Amino acid sequence: MRTTTRAALAAALTIPLVAGLTVPAVAGTKSNYRFTGSTASVQWIEFGTLPGVDGNVHSGFLDVSGDRTVQAWGFVTDWTCPAGELPPGSGGGHEEPPPSNCDFHSERFIESGLGDLTLRMDKKLSSAQLTGKVQVSNHGGGGVATPTVNITWTGVGATNTSTYTDESVDEFGNRWFYSGSQTTREAEVSGRIGAMDFDEADDIAYGRFGTYKFTERSRVR
Repeated sequence: MRTTTRAALAAALTIPLVAGLTVPAVAGTKSNYRFTGSTASVQWIEFGTLPGVDGNVHSGFLDVSGDRTVQAWGFVTDWTCPAGELPPGSGGGHEEPPPSNCDFHSERFIESGLGDLTLRMDKKLSSAQLTGKVQVSNHGGGGVATPTVNITWTGVGATNTSTYTDESVDEFGNRWFYSGSQTTREAEVSGRIGAMDFDEADDIAYGRFGTYKFTERSRVR
């Protein structure tokens, strides 16, 4: 696994906190909601040809999160690059890539599909594993593929914990209080998504995983 571009890849990896849910404004009520879950992400550059798609370099990103139900989203961009050259960022379909000697072929989108995903994580955040299947759209020029996923995150370095609190008040004096925290750890990544194998020596893969907690309290007048 290459390490020279690891810092650049790490800069693109973020794990968002869970967004709050609005509590119905029923007069004279108080409520307290709590959500917990796990999350993991990986960014990679795969060198070599893959069955069913064009190009000799394939860059991608995958983010997964949830508790009993695991949601996934991401993308894979296929390029033909001269030997030794890395592809530009794909922009995730939202911006034009910068000039490059690599030729763009296609961008494929990753989704949870039928929900056949399991994310396991030990309490000390030593490692995490994602297994199951995802759906990849625009595969081979417009089809949908359902590759098997088996990815392992192995923690490196110390864990990092961040917290936040917030409060909102409406025009009637009703109050909502929000608090949350996430503990994450950078990771080495191994395994595969279908034919994309992160374990090959010339490939690049980098990730992060962790847990989150979110609490919402309301006081409605």
